[in-house]
Amino acid sequence: MVSYSACRTLLKIGKDLGKLDMLRDFGTRVIQLTFNTRNYVGDGCTEREQSGLSTYGIELVHRMNELNIIIDVSHSGYQTTLDAIRYSKRPIAITHSSCAAIARHPRAKSDEQLKALKDANGYIGILCCPFFIKPQGRAGLEDFLRHIDHAVEIVGVDNVGIGADWGGWSPDFPAELQMLAQARLASHGFRKGELSFGEIIPEFDAWTSWPRITAGLLARGYSEAEVAGLIGNNWLSFMQRHDAA
Repeated sequence: MVSYSACRTLLKIGKDLGKLDMLRDFGTRVIQLTFNTRNYVGDGCTEREQSGLSTYGIELVHRMNELNIIIDVSHSGYQTTLDAIRYSKRPIAITHSSCAAIARHPRAKSDEQLKALKDANGYIGILCCPFFIKPQGRAGLEDFLRHIDHAVEIVGVDNVGIGADWGGWSPDFPAELQMLAQARLASHGFRKGELSFGEIIPEFDAWTSWPRITAGLLARGYSEAEVAGLIGNNWLSFMQRHDAA
């Protein structure tokens, strides 16, 4: 899955849509339209104004459709997200975000956006970043699962998955790299205080804790088939219907 690195690539594309062909030949299947800030395509989620896709951005969306590259709007702004859903001829993805109705944050998606995503047969992956799913701090597994529940309520259980987007908890993540990563991300539109690499979801402090998500979903009444979808199969199904569109 391509997210941050592909956003940087879009900056290098500039207004040369021909470079998308090269990326597709190299195997790129997912590209975010924006990161947090504004580019030629549209506004990111932390921009002061939310003007949506530019004329060029709509052209890029159509070219990505032609090349069968999945459009990702995880870090895109409010109107950019809605515009991408409107102008894309294929279903789009929000690969790693959260629900604004549960916890307000520039990175979170509103119910209006989620309903539009459902109508377009799209997909959303819920992230595990503690400072996004509960900005006031001390997020736990229950907070993460509440975001999944809400997304399922709005988008449907077959269109939701997990887009963790967080490895800062890993015990073997060197402090020096944490500092470099935090500085790099701060230069790409994250606001002061939004990142804390020391924060963890206590019940999910390493990748080996993943079964706790599965158990948590089962405990909430999801069927085994629904859980299998939420932890991976729904993303595979989305890629198939995207390709077939």
